Amino acid sequence: LWVYYGLPPALGIRLDALASRAEVARGTLYNYFPSKDALLGAILEPVLEQALRGVKPLRRRKARAAVQGMVDLYLALWRDHEHALCIAFGPQGRLVEQVEELHVRYVREVMALFERAARAGVLRTDDARASAMTFRLTVVPVLGTFAALPEAEQRARETLCAMLLRPE
Repeated sequence: LWVYYGLPPALGIRLDALASRAEVARGTLYNYFPSKDALLGAILEPVLEQALRGVKPLRRRKARAAVQGMVDLYLALWRDHEHALCIAFGPQGRLVEQVEELHVRYVREVMALFERAARAGVLRTDDARASAMTFRLTVVPVLGTFAALPEAEQRARETLCAMLLRPE
């Protein structure tokens, strides 16, 4: 996955190697990020903040539109934080303590959205957990797959919505 997205396996190397690759002095990097977890937290925090801000207004939408809004939220996150999403959803992706509370709040919002969609009968699986997990496991690979194609966002939107939602 890292090679596919053109990213180094950042979580698998040391901070001094990252400093060298970024062409900054190791001491400079350590002044800002005393550990790899601090760097990872700095990368993931703005993504989770934007995601949390974006998911809350989806409560006011009808169930189908809320799931579609979730897909649109990830399209926006991809535009703004493509590499951070690849890190967060990549094979070595993990949370760090710095963003744990934000993540818990975000997951709570997402699960409420999928549970409402399941009750409304709009999910393909009728199972909120299965649909949320399907979304989590496929959203970044789908976005990455379509990224270089014409009409990438529309193709990704259609694919993700087709996986999650029953036909109208």
